[in-house]
Amino acid sequence: MSFLKELKIKYSYNNFKKKMMEFMDNHTTELEIDVHVYIDGYHFFNELRKDAKNILNVMKIADELYEKAHPEIVLKERIKEEYSNPMGEYITKVDYNLDYFKICGLAQRYLLTDFELLMRMNFKERGIDKIFGDFSESERKKIRFDKKENHLTSIIPTLIENLLDDQIDELEKTLSNSAPKELSKDPKELLNDLSNFVGNHTKLEKRVLEILYNIYNFSFQLDRFYPNNKLNLRFKIEEKDYNNFIEKYFGKNRFEVFLFNKLSPKKIDKKSRFLMESFPGKELSELFFEELKKIKNYFNSNEKLILSFLDNHFDPKLKLDYLNNSIFVKLNFNYNIFRSRMDEGEFLKRSRYRQRMNITLEDIKLYENFSNLLEKTLKAETQLGSYKWNDFAFKEKQVDIKLSLACTKKMNATVEKHDLFCLVVNDTDFLPVFEEAKELGSNIFLCSTVKPETISNELKKFLESENIIFPKKYDFNTLAFALFSGFKEDKRWPPWHYHAETPHVPSPSREIIEIIESPLARKELGKSLKNKINEQIKILQSLSSSVDNLVNQTSIASERFTKRDPNILDFKK
Repeated sequence: MSFLKELKIKYSYNNFKKKMMEFMDNHTTELEIDVHVYIDGYHFFNELRKDAKNILNVMKIADELYEKAHPEIVLKERIKEEYSNPMGEYITKVDYNLDYFKICGLAQRYLLTDFELLMRMNFKERGIDKIFGDFSESERKKIRFDKKENHLTSIIPTLIENLLDDQIDELEKTLSNSAPKELSKDPKELLNDLSNFVGNHTKLEKRVLEILYNIYNFSFQLDRFYPNNKLNLRFKIEEKDYNNFIEKYFGKNRFEVFLFNKLSPKKIDKKSRFLMESFPGKELSELFFEELKKIKNYFNSNEKLILSFLDNHFDPKLKLDYLNNSIFVKLNFNYNIFRSRMDEGEFLKRSRYRQRMNITLEDIKLYENFSNLLEKTLKAETQLGSYKWNDFAFKEKQVDIKLSLACTKKMNATVEKHDLFCLVVNDTDFLPVFEEAKELGSNIFLCSTVKPETISNELKKFLESENIIFPKKYDFNTLAFALFSGFKEDKRWPPWHYHAETPHVPSPSREIIEIIESPLARKELGKSLKNKINEQIKILQSLSSSVDNLVNQTSIASERFTKRDPNILDFKK
């Protein structure tokens, strides 16, 4: 049995995982807390709608200013939109109209990102003391909100498996056969051949990049373990590069950028990686086999060193020492929505009310569509109430009561547990819930989407200031990402606009956001626009004499032409 195959058995990923998990089970604590969130649906919707409308209006104004300053960009986009192949181009025009997808995107940001993050911070700073007593700052640093599985990652077992001859031989054959053969002249067959080639090439490139990523990652870790090693790969990864590569979600993409810039004189734009040409296949494959050969030879020529390195790498006491005495906390957020459902047909029948009410059928549809999408997004339980009508408006009925009863019932049922409770409301009608929480000693929060000063004093007196959560952040980059985050249910965008977890929905550019957030950017843009206007004025002012001259020349030419002058073509002479 070869040295590599022996390594594969002893230093497999399963063995690595088993050792690391045993250490974490014996040296860490797990704590699971349920967070029950109760949302007053109509109140939440109204606040979100106002926010979204205001934010979109600001972005639209900035976009208009940008377009006036850069008419050439607008023209270019218009031409591309009219004449480009719709299957090959992404739609770029931004839609600033209010719709329920944008409102739900904002709700996602407020709750699933900002609110949940603030709740974790609050629990780490204060909530943990209620369970374990006073924690020191060093002990508090040991509180973790990630999963144990996140600490089981290692490229070393994967690299060992990739170094086996049979896998590499197969990859080498595939690489040598990857070029497209003689293509059929039949357009349909030609299209199929090209499509298959592109698909296979992408898979092949991905496989090569993964192995190269593992090779360079191994090289970096070996340098740390034994700085005098003689593994001389073509490229050396520095500390700053490595820290970029191991960042969650972005590591391998940044590694591709690193390689692309090393192999190709054409620099890559990180923000439009998917639009750039693919890696130069020949350079990449040559690098791949060159580095692969070096590392295989190194493994076979330095068995003692490799075994020493692997034993060190597989030692959980060394690798996971930073987790010793950690507390893994899992906050389970359970969302509950309480709202009424308006029947469109019933609304249309109420003609005598509609004329006086400040609400339209479009408002009803917006609320219904938003509520349905929000329920799916939050994986929430929804309880429905009804509407109470009068001559001037309609109000929700039974919603407040159902929300209060559901929350107090859950608090009483879990009084011996460490559950957390939160109400997304802004109404003194919910005061009894907070009173009940105080009597029971339940840890209850208020998540507010309105200004802090507008929260009623009656609510504030039952809550510590730390128990009032404000998830809003007025950062326009963040807000733009939220409003234009994209949902696959949105049929306005073709299927190819959705890639992985980040759908490509047209959103405001970095320049437009900069106009909003930077006074200097606005000043410079205004100055540039005024300069362009002055230049155009000068051009127009100089047109008068040239226009008169052209009129005179045209008159002379016309007169000579009508008289059949034989020298018409050179009349200037």
